[in-house]
Amino acid sequence: MPITHHPLSILRLYNETYANPSRLERVARCIRENPGCFDDVWLSSMSMHAPREQQLKCIEGITAAAKALREIGVMVSLQIGETIGHGDASSYQPHGFEPEDGDWMIDQDGEHAGLVCCLIGSRFMDYVAETCGQYAAAIQPYSCYIDDDVRMNSHGRLRFGCFCPRCLELFSKQTGTEWTRESLVAALIATEQIVPLRMEWMKFNQQRMGMFVGHIAREVHRRSPDTIMGIETAGFNKQYNDIDFTPMYRALSEGGGRPARVRIGSGAYSDHIPDYLVLKALLLGNSAGNAVQSGCVDHICSEIENYPVAALSKSSYGTALEALLGIAFGCRAVSLQLGQLFIMPDAVPEKFFKRLASWRDIYETLSLLHDDCRVDGFNYYKNAADAAHAISADTQDPWSWIYRSDLLEVEQLMNSSLPVYWNDYEEAPTPYVVAAFGARSMDEADLRRALRAGVLFTGEAFMELERRGLTDFTGVVSDPKAPTTSRCILCDESFSGDRVGECFPIPILKVKPFAFKIRSDSPAVPLARIYNIVTGESQAVNTWRWEHPDYGRMAVFGMPGFSGDYNPSTVELFRDLLDYLGSNSAAVRCENCARLVLIPAVERSAGRTRAVTVLNVGIEPLEAISLRIRRPASSSWTCRVPEKPVTHLTPKEENEDEISLLLPELPAWGVCVLTAECDGE
Repeated sequence: MPITHHPLSILRLYNETYANPSRLERVARCIRENPGCFDDVWLSSMSMHAPREQQLKCIEGITAAAKALREIGVMVSLQIGETIGHGDASSYQPHGFEPEDGDWMIDQDGEHAGLVCCLIGSRFMDYVAETCGQYAAAIQPYSCYIDDDVRMNSHGRLRFGCFCPRCLELFSKQTGTEWTRESLVAALIATEQIVPLRMEWMKFNQQRMGMFVGHIAREVHRRSPDTIMGIETAGFNKQYNDIDFTPMYRALSEGGGRPARVRIGSGAYSDHIPDYLVLKALLLGNSAGNAVQSGCVDHICSEIENYPVAALSKSSYGTALEALLGIAFGCRAVSLQLGQLFIMPDAVPEKFFKRLASWRDIYETLSLLHDDCRVDGFNYYKNAADAAHAISADTQDPWSWIYRSDLLEVEQLMNSSLPVYWNDYEEAPTPYVVAAFGARSMDEADLRRALRAGVLFTGEAFMELERRGLTDFTGVVSDPKAPTTSRCILCDESFSGDRVGECFPIPILKVKPFAFKIRSDSPAVPLARIYNIVTGESQAVNTWRWEHPDYGRMAVFGMPGFSGDYNPSTVELFRDLLDYLGSNSAAVRCENCARLVLIPAVERSAGRTRAVTVLNVGIEPLEAISLRIRRPASSSWTCRVPEKPVTHLTPKEENEDEISLLLPELPAWGVCVLTAECDGE
């Protein structure tokens, strides 16, 4: 299904802003004075728990605001605020819905909510659908987005739901087993065994969410036939709601009479810890991949939620950068919660609008690429079946199967100028990086499938596979005698060339390295050996590569994970391994040792490299950074730096298969986008 790119930039406003005439006029003035900053404005309803009289008053205000905004030439959409309640607390007394005992959500411990209702209770579903329909009928919005509290977890004190009698009865019928709340919870948190039931429960959660949003979509469509339905979702790093949202997208699409839309959120509410902006973008890429694969979605935007919206929370630059990274990893547009800035008396919001307008060209350039291109590099391997994997009996949280992820350490690899992305939903000829949690759920079929593209294992991931007897074909076994006072030294001339003898440190205060023994008849090639820094004695193999005629290429880096504390020898080793595992298919290779994030865009059909987004994730300004771009789509390349004129780059070197480009100086957290200038574009 084609994915649309307009509206590209969307502003979210709450009642406290749009219902105040002077604040709304200030918003309108900022939009008029900064053309291109926003195409669409989402006006938020009251919480679905607000009393009826407050809802009616809000509908009056939202109708007037919609009229005023349309007069300045922007689209107007509707956001359903707090659809079932963000948490089990509220200032709304009395509750507008007036729930009865059977309506509440019930958590794993039998606690009844005081606010949040079960998603599929017919009385509550009808009430919410009717209220949403009233809002839609009043303003006939371009689109209608349902808030992200349509979920089965994270409702304040109610961590996990819903285990009410209604949901238990439905799940019992679906599974053919009679469940009580106690027996189901005990089965879901069972230790020391594989629990396939968790996968069924996750899918059941998604089905219930689909039932709820589909009911809303049908009523909105009835009252406002031209409105497009959408939903906000969270990232897939938390699995309780399932990691395939197709049932919800399909319900919205069928109920709304046309393809649905999605806004993907995942934290990073401030830029106090800038690395979170990168980690969030990595998550967004996988969620966007699921939306595309569903075949029910035609618009994907990232959510930027500067919460609390305060001058010293997220800067205008951090906001603009977060938007760019989300689009670079696969979203097509961006939604920003900035309306509360207009409560401030100073010029803070004006600065945000001006900056976003000046970055629009870069957003459009990257957004349009995704029609034909995919992200390239190491693909982070995360198997959905990990949720069913056994958890330890002594674990502190028996629900930890929901949260398991290697993303934090894989991000360290990405921050070391290695192109890394995450997309479980698009087959691509790129090597995988497999860390511990990915390996825990791999079976032989998974392993064979991954190895066809090439795999870099962490030492801990390889040890997990060895424990389960899945590494017999490698000709390598673990060596438990790895020293702890040590360095690693490159040892293979055919692979490392004149870097043989260079060393990289092992952070022995943080981790104990893994070592391996290579059988005498094995074709595995040692790439680095551990040596003792006291005696100088060369000891066990730390890193190796190997190619199996039936399986494929693989390599193991003998650390538990990735730390990001690397020197040039380590970084070059990773780059060589990416080239080896992918048969030199990597779209871009940095020629310097630097803390960079590289996000290449590669054509799906022809495999040509069309663009590379480059972000300096260090605090040191970078200069004289050179990139080798493989299979460039053109010999003519331009560089876009936000808020500066577009410049043409002169290649340092070029041939048919490769071009070398020198980047402009990048300040701390500076970004640029390199694009191929193709004929006819």
